[in-house]
Amino acid sequence: MHKHLDAGDASRDRSKSHHAAVDLSTSLKQFFSAPSLANVASRQLVYTRWRRLTWTLNEEEPNLHNGDTVEKYGQKFMWSPLHKTRRELQPLRQIGDPDCDAVLAVLDPQPDDDILEMLFDRADASTAASTCSAEDDKVLRDFVLRYSTVPTWVDWNMIRRGQQVFIRYLPLCGLALFYISLVGGFSVPLITKVLRATGYLTSGSKRVLRRLADTGHMICECVIQQDDDFSLQPKTRGEGWKAVLRVRFLHGMVRRRLLQKSYWQSDLWGVPINQEDMAATLLAFSYNVLIGIEMILGHPLSPADEHAYIHFWRYIGWVMGVQEEYNPCVDVMHSKAALESIVMHLLEPDHDSIAVAHHLLRTSAHSEWSLRFRYELCRCFLGDQLADALELPRHRYMRHLVTVFLYLLRAYGWVAEGTAGRLLETKLHRLHSFALRKALERGRSRGSTHQLQADPPVEYSAEQLTMQGRRLSTDSLPSPSPFSSCPFNSISSALLTTPSIDNVGMGNSGVAVEYSYSNHLIKIRSKPKG
Repeated sequence: MHKHLDAGDASRDRSKSHHAAVDLSTSLKQFFSAPSLANVASRQLVYTRWRRLTWTLNEEEPNLHNGDTVEKYGQKFMWSPLHKTRRELQPLRQIGDPDCDAVLAVLDPQPDDDILEMLFDRADASTAASTCSAEDDKVLRDFVLRYSTVPTWVDWNMIRRGQQVFIRYLPLCGLALFYISLVGGFSVPLITKVLRATGYLTSGSKRVLRRLADTGHMICECVIQQDDDFSLQPKTRGEGWKAVLRVRFLHGMVRRRLLQKSYWQSDLWGVPINQEDMAATLLAFSYNVLIGIEMILGHPLSPADEHAYIHFWRYIGWVMGVQEEYNPCVDVMHSKAALESIVMHLLEPDHDSIAVAHHLLRTSAHSEWSLRFRYELCRCFLGDQLADALELPRHRYMRHLVTVFLYLLRAYGWVAEGTAGRLLETKLHRLHSFALRKALERGRSRGSTHQLQADPPVEYSAEQLTMQGRRLSTDSLPSPSPFSSCPFNSISSALLTTPSIDNVGMGNSGVAVEYSYSNHLIKIRSKPKG
């Protein structure tokens, strides 16, 4: 009897040792896998159908069947019932944000107005009926009521878990947002047209970093809780909830302004910041970040963490104005299919894409050496095919340094998720929370209100937007100036720094652009002759 028990115990011990050895082998294999998109397991195909399809924006979309292998700029996936065709996506380009647009039509705000406070004051005041018609009053009250009511599908526990995912992997999320979502997003020409038309990310370096800091401020408001107050809770008008609405109204102001411009061709380009653009942006903050984290770590997050993070952004997308039937963040598989569908529908870098991508990378670099490092890091995140389309130069020796950097970041990420023990995981989590809180405090003290503060720069006027075949380059943009050394620090430094001096720069376009950071205005004047 005892012999049989001893034999059984020995067998179980050998089984545990075997599983431990297998787990160690698997972990080592994951850790030392090359940090590149080619090794991201969630993007690899189990098998491929003999039909391998691709097409450009100017080509007719082929007749697609479930199981077809579709590829574009190095991204391969299998077509499924979750994917959307051009015919299904194109109508979304003519739908803006009706609720937001109706509020702006009633309030008729100026660029420096705090639209959200105007809305609350007008909607909450008992005397609103004396200052506007009953119909206008109903528009304002209906908007506040609708977005103060939490949808039935919202799970606050999942949203809290999604927030913790962002905090835990903070440096990895920062890199993914900058190199995949932001620079990679410029590969969509129709989105880049909006950026160029408004000068949002194509102006001088300090204003570009200011806009990035504003975006970082919104994220900080959404993920950080203040004194047990849930920041995204509409009933208490949490700061995160209000920050998302302010960004929504900024988008509405941009859309309202561009639709008044004679050069904006809605029939060809769609309504500015339409439902497809907003869905693509939402995926840039959600699914793209999961891909970036997986690439750096060498393994995906747990299904529960992935689903929670997607759910977190689904709610933000709803508050942002993405209509529920078009919100792609239902779950991870829907998000993946939606992003791949939009890639096939919109992704094709043009000269504007190249110009804006190079301008952003140069703006955030403080030296030529730093710029080369960023080019190679960007190639790792985007893949060589898309990086080649954006004309990002190769630097063979810098690639080795980038690889070492990514391995160090992988080790950091493994420690942050608890591989080295609970104590270190907790300390890093507290460090990340502290960094976000400090950035948030400085952002609030600086007054990040997401207002539309300036007209588009003269460089991107009506004639240039409608000019066919013009080859733009980074030289046609305002010359960037050095600022900081890494993408996440560029956002953090902008949040932690309050510029107080004016900067005047002369571009090659014959136009002088004066950036006044004391009152956040931009003045444009012609360059004097001679």
